[in-house]
Amino acid sequence: MSEKLCCLHGGDIVTPDETIRNGCLLLKGDRILRVKDQLTPPKEAEKIDISGKVVLPGLIDLHIHGAGGVDIMGAEVGDLNKMTKVLARFGTTTFLPTLRSASVPRLIKTIDRLRQVKNASSIGAKIAGAHLEGPMINPRRRGIHSAASLGLLRPEFFEEIKNSYDDFIKVVTLAPELDSGLELCQYLKRNKIMVSLGHSDADYPTAKKAVELGLSYAVHIFNGLPPLLHRNPGPLGVLLNDERVTCEVIADGLHVHSAVLNILYKCKGPQRIILATDAMKPLGTKAKRFSLDRKEFIIKDGVPMTIRGILAGSILTLPTAVIFFSQLTGCPLHEAVNMASLNPARLMGWDQRIGSLEVDKLADLIVIDRKGKVEMVFIDGLRLK
Repeated sequence: MSEKLCCLHGGDIVTPDETIRNGCLLLKGDRILRVKDQLTPPKEAEKIDISGKVVLPGLIDLHIHGAGGVDIMGAEVGDLNKMTKVLARFGTTTFLPTLRSASVPRLIKTIDRLRQVKNASSIGAKIAGAHLEGPMINPRRRGIHSAASLGLLRPEFFEEIKNSYDDFIKVVTLAPELDSGLELCQYLKRNKIMVSLGHSDADYPTAKKAVELGLSYAVHIFNGLPPLLHRNPGPLGVLLNDERVTCEVIADGLHVHSAVLNILYKCKGPQRIILATDAMKPLGTKAKRFSLDRKEFIIKDGVPMTIRGILAGSILTLPTAVIFFSQLTGCPLHEAVNMASLNPARLMGWDQRIGSLEVDKLADLIVIDRKGKVEMVFIDGLRLK
């Protein structure tokens, strides 16, 4: 890895605790060397003027299904490589490719191809493992997941994956009210796999028991769940109240009403919210229609959906989500940035290497304009063309 010096100066630098105005970020090779408000760059450093721009840590998406016309399920290695480059162009530097409900053979085949891409040296967003969203979800809350693909996941499945692919599976989203759901929570927790609630019809006691057994995450909060009722709080009564749970949200103003996003911010605070996209294959394309598993979908009002109007993920980018959430709730920019960088990194145990602009961390970073448009991307200190 090159040890050359690179200095980004003149713009705003977003750190975990503040935004440094007219700051300077000095990179050495693949690491961050200095983060300062005033710094005279070494003569030998490459100097990049970012006046009027904002530098953020590389963003981390824990829930994404596709981009660039590529659907993770069934994609060939070459297509998956293409997807990593598209994601990087839109500000995501690390992600968990998310597998929707499918048969066990199809899941294993997809994991195998993802593992090949992760181990390759291609420059693009980094694959950090896999997120299984299903197939152990509630049929009543399945959204666009195929009913024929739903089913139980046994410990034997994870043992097979572990034997062949080490610890590649990082997150499993499930409905704890299903048969063996609580037992699987315990198994996953013991095996250091993040347990996430989603597409669930759990009642309040079951959701609470799942948290006690190790569940600590919830995908696309409010979507794919029963509503919060004053006499029947359901899973939301647990997810919003329990400090052990971090809630993921799709912050596009369409999946969740702006008033409810404000409620979420007040309930969970800045450290227990993660911004994710749940993006689908049209992200980064001009497509208005697309297909998944032989089913047709449309883009309407900027959101993917079935012909009947059922939401089908998003075409949201993380920088857009960050700017939107900050402007909507009034939270400081650095808090919203943390929700798409440091918070997911900390949740997954990656925060010693990535997730924030701090000395000695990997030089994964992006430069955006005031509206969130990505203008530069650095991964491991290398600027992407």
